Amino acid sequence: MIFEDDYFFIGKHAEYLEKLRDVIFYKHVNVYILAPIIGLIENETADLDRLNKLEKKMHSGDYKKYIPQLEYSYKLVMLLNDKNGADENQKIDKAFKLMKPEEVVSDEELFESYVRGGIEILYKKLIEKSDDHLKNLLEFMEEIEDSRDPEVSVEAIKELCELAKN
Repeated sequence: MIFEDDYFFIGKHAEYLEKLRDVIFYKHVNVYILAPIIGLIENETADLDRLNKLEKKMHSGDYKKYIPQLEYSYKLVMLLNDKNGADENQKIDKAFKLMKPEEVVSDEELFESYVRGGIEILYKKLIEKSDDHLKNLLEFMEEIEDSRDPEVSVEAIKELCELAKN
């Protein structure tokens, strides 16, 4: 099950993770929490990079105290993605129902593809763009704010989550 074991970043995503941590994020887990949300916002997923043999292991003990934030990211991906062909009720089940391990494999793979997609976007927008990383960050935040659908608010997402809990 996701968030129970050590997590491995592989290939270019391990390389990008290191650079993002070194320049902006301080901890790998911060990238792990944010990346799937960025991937979701930008509708960007990415396949595993098996050409580059680099591997970065994030020990489960390093992110255990962040599991509520990681689960929140996971639930957002399950609720808001359009890539798995699920209807609204199925999306709610995927986000909030306890499912058998064999039932969640494809959902976990989808989540991880959003993690990788988000890492690629963060790397391109914050590291590759220029050496002025603070400026890059501010521009990226403005870009996200400008592209945000004004009808989808944090409050609306929280309401949907509360409805699904009941």
